[in-house]
Amino acid sequence: MIIYSSLEAEHTSIPLIVTVSDSTEILNVDSTSNNSKNNDNNDADNTDINTITKSIVSTFSANPPVLALTRAQLLALLEYVKTNMLPSYLSHLAKSTQATSVGAKTPSVSASSVTPNNTSPTSVPLIPAPDPQAFLIGSLHTGLFSLLQQSGSYTISDPIPNIRVHRFDDPPYYKYFFRRSDFSPEAESGRSADLPFADLSLPPGYRFHDREGREGVLSKHLDLVQSRTHIPRPRTQLSKIPGMAVYLDSTPSDADEMPIAWGFLGVDGALVTLHVEPEHRGRGLAVPLSKAIMRRGMAVDGVFGAGSVNSEYSQTRERVGAWAHTEVAGYNNASRRVMEKIGGQVLTTVTWTVIELLD
Repeated sequence: MIIYSSLEAEHTSIPLIVTVSDSTEILNVDSTSNNSKNNDNNDADNTDINTITKSIVSTFSANPPVLALTRAQLLALLEYVKTNMLPSYLSHLAKSTQATSVGAKTPSVSASSVTPNNTSPTSVPLIPAPDPQAFLIGSLHTGLFSLLQQSGSYTISDPIPNIRVHRFDDPPYYKYFFRRSDFSPEAESGRSADLPFADLSLPPGYRFHDREGREGVLSKHLDLVQSRTHIPRPRTQLSKIPGMAVYLDSTPSDADEMPIAWGFLGVDGALVTLHVEPEHRGRGLAVPLSKAIMRRGMAVDGVFGAGSVNSEYSQTRERVGAWAHTEVAGYNNASRRVMEKIGGQVLTTVTWTVIELLD
């Protein structure tokens, strides 16, 4: 379920965010909860996290009656989901668990076809699944989250009655927005349709396709992709969302060629799972890769392009695909710098939170 609100555009207030200085790419842009409050997976050894002194949080500047109405509408939405949608979801989970138990007693012929993403020594531990009775809400405006706190403060966890907050991100995520001119300038609109990424210069020795000329992340690469992110992303989802990959020229011709960097546009059009393998970081791969991903998804014939909209109004079609976005942890200066180089602007802050509506 994806919910939109005009309140964010009309009443968002955010302090000035200073741009970050050049730094080495430590890329794995993904919405995460590793820095969440009430989360046992906090990385105590992460210097960037521990040096945070003050969070930048966007709020709503609306008057009290508007905020009260917004809180009531948000609670009504949660109540509706719990009453009308949660029962069928819990029933589905129960049936899936039962089917898994039966399958474990009678294993299939190809038991090795499903590989957990933590089998590799370089795999990243997955974020624990939320309580089935709770709601995982992604990209929630920090102003909306604050309305669920008695204090009205984002950083002080004192939920209003009948609300239990299992976890939220502190500091929150900076939401970067990119105009089409940032990732696909109009001046380049005359480029060959057969070579849509020709103007995106990768460093010598790197390319946007494998030895056979295939672009994007191939199905045989998805195990690798899953092993590098702690966000549980099913193979079926990764195979359907637009993505791009970078390959290395020096890979032996007789070897199974694997990408050294990749990324996708998620189900809401956000740049996600942007990753560069450690030995290839700091070489200027992230910016052209990010632009290529946005172009692929936002192109006229892309998943989020004008061709996907059934509208007779030219103005509406022109607006489709005009913006891309992503979310970066406030402490991740390397990834923030990449987004700034592309031209992204922080217009709001968001959190990925797990909330339970109590009886």
